[in-house]
Amino acid sequence: TTTIETSTVADTTVSETTTVPVSETTVTETTTVPVTETTTVTETTTVTETTTVPVTETTTVTETTTVPVTETTTVTETTTVTETTTVAPTTEPTTTTEPVTEVTTTETEPTTTTVTVPPTTKPDKVLVSRITLNTKSQTIYTGKTFRLKATVSPTKATNKGVQYISSNKKVATVTSTGYVKGIRPGTAYITVKAKDGSGKYAKCKITVKQQKATSVKLSSKKVKIYEKGGKIKVKATLTPSNVYNKNINVKSNNTKIVKVITSSIVSGKYATLKAVKKGSTTVKFTAADGSKKYAICKVTAKK
Repeated sequence: TTTIETSTVADTTVSETTTVPVSETTVTETTTVPVTETTTVTETTTVTETTTVPVTETTTVTETTTVPVTETTTVTETTTVTETTTVAPTTEPTTTTEPVTEVTTTETEPTTTTVTVPPTTKPDKVLVSRITLNTKSQTIYTGKTFRLKATVSPTKATNKGVQYISSNKKVATVTSTGYVKGIRPGTAYITVKAKDGSGKYAKCKITVKQQKATSVKLSSKKVKIYEKGGKIKVKATLTPSNVYNKNINVKSNNTKIVKVITSSIVSGKYATLKAVKKGSTTVKFTAADGSKKYAICKVTAKK
């Protein structure tokens, strides 16, 4: 006996073919198919089921599903099959109730997912909004240096580089790292400008003053010349070393005893003294910068 049963569930066609090799078999089959679909999918499912039922057996369901979809779909089908088979033997009718194992089939359909990756974008450029200096004005002496420091805001600025520019390099110079040096008395402005094109900048006023001598040092404070016309040299140095005017005036207190050959020297150099006649006198070394600092050397001519 062959029973063909066709059922349509959510646009799904199911064909089942059951072959029972028994005589006078009555099969009562109840199929309950609850379908839960998360996504509405238009699909065509072809299911071929072959069931061979001897007196007692477990129904094996083989399902082949072809689903052309481009999305993620989960279809859960629960099938409950109850079959009652009555077998009439040759001598005496017999009624047999065949136990059927409930088959629950969960199908996960193959899917193709298309993922769109957004294009990579560069982070926005953060411009400098302000430049702050450690001082707005500074007084320095000639030859001296100090560090002008710049702080850039915001801290997350893309380019924090700055450029240092002097308005008058003859008065004050500045390095690329902010070291300012006084060259000569006068005023100059140091501009610190952002390199990111934001146009932000800050200025510092530099006043350079003349560094005057604080003292005059001699190589000898007492010297002797042992013959008439004899010569001797005395070295004179100004302190500090960065004095703006490094000249030293040299003058004999009595030119009839000692004559000064070089009346003006540069700090660190020697002055030449010459004996004219026997006697003693002094020679004064005075800073030429107006500081009024000086030193005295006593000179004795023996003959």
